[in-house]
Amino acid sequence: MARRGVNARAAAMRGTARISKVEARPIRRLRRLPPIASILVVLVAAAAMAAVVVGARPYPAQLLAAADTLAATTAAGGQGYRFDVIQRQVQYPRPGGELIPVVDPANPNAILRRVDHVYVNSVLARGSVALGAFWMEMRFGPDEMTAPDFDVAPSMFQVISNAGRLWRNDGAGWFAARVSPGVGMDPATAALLPQLLRSITGATDQGREVVDGRQLRRYAGFVEVASFPGVVAADGAAFTESPIAVRVWVDGAGRVVQIEGRARNLNDAIYDLKVVTTITLAYEAAGPPPQPVPTLAAAAAPAGAK
Repeated sequence: MARRGVNARAAAMRGTARISKVEARPIRRLRRLPPIASILVVLVAAAAMAAVVVGARPYPAQLLAAADTLAATTAAGGQGYRFDVIQRQVQYPRPGGELIPVVDPANPNAILRRVDHVYVNSVLARGSVALGAFWMEMRFGPDEMTAPDFDVAPSMFQVISNAGRLWRNDGAGWFAARVSPGVGMDPATAALLPQLLRSITGATDQGREVVDGRQLRRYAGFVEVASFPGVVAADGAAFTESPIAVRVWVDGAGRVVQIEGRARNLNDAIYDLKVVTTITLAYEAAGPPPQPVPTLAAAAAPAGAK
């Protein structure tokens, strides 16, 4: 397929609703009512009870526990964790719109064919999170037909956030930066992952499934972009459609091991640019953050970095 370069509040009700003594009183008086009226009262009461139970569905306790576990890894005494990210961006025609034209590179006025989607790009990232620190390397991802392989992919950017300072490396050396690069993970998004796990609207337990040979439990729902600001890009909250569809996988030890976000990149004014970002977490010691060496002189840093 053609490739084209580019470039809520948690609504699950908490607690259990109770029927008050006043509401329950008509049921205790059934013997005084005619048989037909008694039946009607029972049916109405049963329907009301069903609505209360459904409406009061508790938030999945396993997600809350997983959020606490994840938060503990980057708290004082925690070992941190490691992560991998793969993000794919694909263009689709808008509902009712025409198929996407593929233009002849030799003749921009000639359309070779029209297709139902265009694979725009993919990006890989790998890094670690620890108390007060975040570091990551981003690499170019493969085409639509090739499996991702971080170890052989060409490097794009590196970032280190440590003790309140942010450093970036575009390939020539480290320089102080104001904004982190990132897809799926960046210092701000990583800090919000426990909040994401506690804030999934309509969180639904979808049962168990095998992922990479492991039995995991999957949950699904939606989150606002404020809880997942980097799902499209580290500085992309303003052009990310909200809410974001998410799926979360939790292992037998109660740890979240994978988070998937599906969003729309609003930068494309013609087609639907859909983004799928998958973050895989490994509960391994992050170790100490690397040092930003070699460091570029301020004069050699890219424009806007200082």
